[in-house]
Amino acid sequence: MTAITDGYLAAATTAADLLAEPAVARRWATPSALPGMSVSALAGHLARQIFSVEALLAQGSCDQRPISLLDHYARVPWIDAGLDDEPNVGIRRDGATEAAAGPVTLAERQPRQPAAGPGGPAALGTVGADAG
Repeated sequence: MTAITDGYLAAATTAADLLAEPAVARRWATPSALPGMSVSALAGHLARQIFSVEALLAQGSCDQRPISLLDHYARVPWIDAGLDDEPNVGIRRDGATEAAAGPVTLAERQPRQPAAGPGGPAALGTVGADAG
């Protein structure tokens, strides 16, 4: 595996472990530390970060040159958006939707093993390989 793959898998495992913590389930319906976001919506948002990788990789490569993480964050619309602006409202809404089935279901959805095939996390080693 590559450093990118190893890093993703380590982060995904840490996130999955956190989502499976009993304390998360106990506080599911309470406000999180983030304004306007419940613990469940925050958990759903975290889970989406794991779930989205496999789907994005399955789309294959694109013709755009890879960008750095800092360049990515300089371009995202939610960085300068207010709490009630659509980018942040959408993030909260999507997180709540992801978590709607409850803490046990969300925790059980977390991948514990690298997915096989061209769209799995092992493909991370080829994403942006020439970005150097």
